[in-house]
This record gives sequence, C-alpha cells and structure tokens, in this order.
Amino acid sequence: MSKIKAAIIGTGFMGTAHLEALKRIGNVDVIAIASDDKKRAEEMAYQFDIDMVYGNWSNVVNDKQVQVIHNCTPNYLHYPINKAVIEKGKHIISEKPLTVNSSQSEELVGLAQKRGIVHAINFNYRFYPLIQQAKSLMDEGALGEIYLIHGHYLQDWLYYDTDYNWRLETEISGNSRAMADIGSHWCDLVQFITGLKIKRICA
Repeated sequence: MSKIKAAIIGTGFMGTAHLEALKRIGNVDVIAIASDDKKRAEEMAYQFDIDMVYGNWSNVVNDKQVQVIHNCTPNYLHYPINKAVIEKGKHIISEKPLTVNSSQSEELVGLAQKRGIVHAINFNYRFYPLIQQAKSLMDEGALGEIYLIHGHYLQDWLYYDTDYNWRLETEISGNSRAMADIGSHWCDLVQFITGLKIKRICA
C-alpha cells in the first residue's frame, strides 16, 4: 500500500505536535514542511528527516506530490490557507478554529464537500479514553436524558500578566480569544459526547 504524502504548514508548538504524531503513523510520509521562518523549517526538516522545505505556504500548496496538508498556523491564516488547499484538490487537516468567523467556515465546508475533499479540524480530546467512555455511556443510555451540561477547562499557561503568546493579539488570533482557543474544545466535547448541537453561544 502506498503511503499518504503529507505536508505541514507552521513550525510552532502545534506544527511540531502534528509532525511528531504523523511520524509515528506507518502509512503517512511527511515529505514537506513550510513556514515563513524558513530557518526554523530547515531545522525541523533536518531533525525529522523531511526532504522539502518551503519559505512560504503557497509553494507547498502548489507542490503536486503533496496529497494532504496540516495547517498549523495562527488563526488569521486558517481561512486563506485552507481555501487554497481545498481549491487545489488536496485534503486538509486544520488546527482550530477553522476560520475566524462563521461565514468563512460555512464557505469552506461547502467548498470541501463540493470538491469531495477530506477535511477535518483537530479536536484531539475526543480520543482520550475518558471521553470515549463518556460517549459510550451516553450512547448506551446509561446517563439518561440530558437537561443541563456544566463544565470548565483548566489551563495555566497565559495565567500571569507577564505571559505572552500570539493568541493574545486580536489581529492574529481573531476576536473570540479564549472561546477559539480552549472554549472550542469544550463545545466540541459537549456535542461529541451528547450528539446534541449547539445553536447559539453567548459570551
């Protein structure tokens, strides 16, 4: 069986996490990495034995060998990159959020469905054993009828006033800040476990 030829766009924390995970999968070959920080991309390519390095994302999108792209860039780049990937007929795994607003997201989902593209957002918590067990209990009816769901998400990074990350910059991360960053995981898990759909959010 031939291996799936994958590429990573983004060399930050999430790009590294995706790369390490893909390297453990037997039927995937990461053949390219792209970043506007080409030096960092070259270092990662050397560390993980990746042949091709690109200094911008458009070049890897246009690489005919690449079949699937993992978009691990800051939020404001998700829409243009994801759209370009889909329009090129390549499959896309995007970090969340899909885009910074719902109209862009709706456009991309429709475009991917129309083109028959495999498209996904990386909501990794779904695969934790505790979550899988909760979903099984829900599916079996062991939890009864749901009337109210309450939850929280504990995270200590960016806790102190002196902590900094690009996610604090509205121009880069979008307006939804904590909702896009960690709240989206909570919303995804609620829907995944219960099978219910969130209709409206007030924050």
